[in-house]
Amino acid sequence: MYSYIIKEMLPPFLLSAGILTATLLLTKVMKLVEFAVTYGAGAGFAAKFILFLLPSLLIYIIPVSFLVAVLVSFGRLSSDNEITALKAAGVGVSRLFPPVALMAALLYGATLLFSLYAFPWGNISIRHLLYDAAKNRAGLGLKENTFTNTFKDVVMYAGRILPEEDSMEGLFIYDTREGENGAAITARKGEFLQDPDGLELMLRLYNGSIHTSRKQGVYRIASFGTYDLSLNLMEGETKGPVEANKRNKELYLNELVGMAKEAGKDSEEGRDYMMEAHKRFSLPAAIFVFSLIGVPLGIQRVRSPGLAGFSSSIVVVAFYFILSLAMDAAGARRLLPLEAAAWGPNAVIGLFGVYVFFREARDAPIRPLLYIGDRFTGIFSRIKGLFRQGRHDDT
Repeated sequence: MYSYIIKEMLPPFLLSAGILTATLLLTKVMKLVEFAVTYGAGAGFAAKFILFLLPSLLIYIIPVSFLVAVLVSFGRLSSDNEITALKAAGVGVSRLFPPVALMAALLYGATLLFSLYAFPWGNISIRHLLYDAAKNRAGLGLKENTFTNTFKDVVMYAGRILPEEDSMEGLFIYDTREGENGAAITARKGEFLQDPDGLELMLRLYNGSIHTSRKQGVYRIASFGTYDLSLNLMEGETKGPVEANKRNKELYLNELVGMAKEAGKDSEEGRDYMMEAHKRFSLPAAIFVFSLIGVPLGIQRVRSPGLAGFSSSIVVVAFYFILSLAMDAAGARRLLPLEAAAWGPNAVIGLFGVYVFFREARDAPIRPLLYIGDRFTGIFSRIKGLFRQGRHDDT
């Protein structure tokens, strides 16, 4: 019986995961097109971008797809009266739950691995990918004896470009990032470098001078043998070493805890780090919550046939994430402890899951679900009526 239930859940889980993945990736198509136009990115760039993006999608897709699978599979068993037959044979809801819990445990382990390791790896890899694409664009955008503004607030002129050495000669640079009048920089030679500890593009200049003018007619010249000039590749791109420059979603668990201790766990920054650390565990744990509420919710469909599996999952998932956003905001404003803000949605949905599970075990009607089912029945009836009216008008 256990293997039968698991086999029932696998097809809707895989189908739902595939549909959700394709749908979410389609929302990124415009961004890929923008990168292709801006940076001249090709198929290799798109494949890497999708690969690095998948972990951040799967940590949401797996729990939601599992909920859909439970609702659809148990809804079918219920509508075909198989649940009724099992109950008549003395098999209660509690004996139907172990295979669901087993599949939930396996998916929880996979989601936890994605959350702790693949998620931060994918996010930081995307930043490196964008950096490399921008760096390649920078090299291609420069032409000999031509003024170019490839970089933000910087105009550059190169008298001679040596592609084989990735260097330039006879450089003139006008940098307006600091000061109203900017700074004019000349150099005999320059080459692009990648900061091994950061995500910024460096231009190393040799044998040149920096010309600046200040108020009251003050004019200054500073000569240099070597000068490193950082260049802004993208709007809003942060600078500095990666360890001090990573966003919360790009940090591994040990890094989050370390940064929280360094900033002070009671500080606003420290609380942000700890909230992210808790989220790495609480989001995968939603799978167990969804399994607890999914079984009785799917079985109850026989009493309210308008409450379809996909519609039920939309209601549960929407409520879960709205509650999660509300508690995150409460935690950020210190209205709730961090632990309560991070784990609160699981606790609320879990308590409701325990309630509906025991109600179903006693064959008692679950009035909130019946009410929601009646509402969806009315909505579906109206939608069907509109479609039928549209077909009638076309004929």
